[in-house]
Amino acid sequence: MQPAQSTSALPSAGGFPSLQGGKIPALNGWRAVCISLVLLHHSKWVPGGPDFNITGFGGLGVRFFFVISGFLITVLMLREVATKGHLEVGAFFKRRCLRILPVYYAFLAAVFLLQLGTPYELSLQEWIGNLTFTKNYFGSDWTTGHLWSLAVEQQFYLLWPFAFRALAPLASPRRALAWLSLPMLLCPVLWAIGSITGIKGPLNLGSFFINADALATGCALAVLLWHWGDKVSAWFARKSVFLLMAGTFAVAASLWLAPQLRGVLFALTFTFPTLQNLGLALLLALSIQAGRSRLLAWLDWSWIAFIGTVSYSLYMWQQIFCTKPEVFGASPAWWNSFPLWVVAAFLAALASYYLVERPFLRMKRRHTSSPVESLRTDEIPACPGEK
Repeated sequence: MQPAQSTSALPSAGGFPSLQGGKIPALNGWRAVCISLVLLHHSKWVPGGPDFNITGFGGLGVRFFFVISGFLITVLMLREVATKGHLEVGAFFKRRCLRILPVYYAFLAAVFLLQLGTPYELSLQEWIGNLTFTKNYFGSDWTTGHLWSLAVEQQFYLLWPFAFRALAPLASPRRALAWLSLPMLLCPVLWAIGSITGIKGPLNLGSFFINADALATGCALAVLLWHWGDKVSAWFARKSVFLLMAGTFAVAASLWLAPQLRGVLFALTFTFPTLQNLGLALLLALSIQAGRSRLLAWLDWSWIAFIGTVSYSLYMWQQIFCTKPEVFGASPAWWNSFPLWVVAAFLAALASYYLVERPFLRMKRRHTSSPVESLRTDEIPACPGEK
């Protein structure tokens, strides 16, 4: 248990006041961007979908979800230690279960009914992977394929609370940042080894060991802004437009150049996940600072924020509607064809959000004590799994 610390450990309000209380701006807007990228990516496999190369969009959306997740989970932990003096790991796990499991297992129940009532089949190995959050190591079924990201999230939840307590980023931020830099540097190397050798399992593209760099980037951003937010904000104020362009370029370059260079400068492509992580973290930081650029105001438009609010349910249920209809013994119809499959997925997401997700969020707020009331735990994403 960490020693009690005074409220002087709270972050300075000068640069990023939303870290200290209230709803953090822009996050639902970014979630809307993330889920839109995933939907665009999956449209490629829907009857009538676009035939141009958009396969990198889904990975970008999920990676940004991971960055957001690492950031927000770490902010919540920092605030708990700052106000209570220690991190209650058991309460953290309880909140995470109430946040993620209801929608997750409701989706799996629907998949089970599809297996009973249609030609669709899911092997025992696939079921084990889905039920135990190890999908990222076992199974390749398309309809439940997106659950790999939930597996990565759950593995992060199991490890980070204990690592957080050991690193004590509130008291020793530089040490924490040094350790967090290790996965940021090593994960692309592991990806390179897996790509060159063909090793699967721990080095497949859905592995926690390949994706932990994005989560670590979000964690590091939270520690950085918590302790040095004033200095970062002052730097942003002088160069906001330039930094916004730099972050956008970093993400775009990592997305478009990697496929082009794969056959020519293959080794160079291994630096692109790091470039992408840093670009996404920069855009996130720019969007939540006090006095941010008006170019980012659209992230808080109400209709965009609402898409972000239901993004977890939308991410979970969309996969059924972008599965080839013959898998279920069906013919192409409006609900599984481009572009109306997105409408069907959104309707399913609304039902899931209002009937399953939101009631459990209310239950979580009633039956778990949040250490910092002003940062509502339902604002913590449940990355493709997170909302």
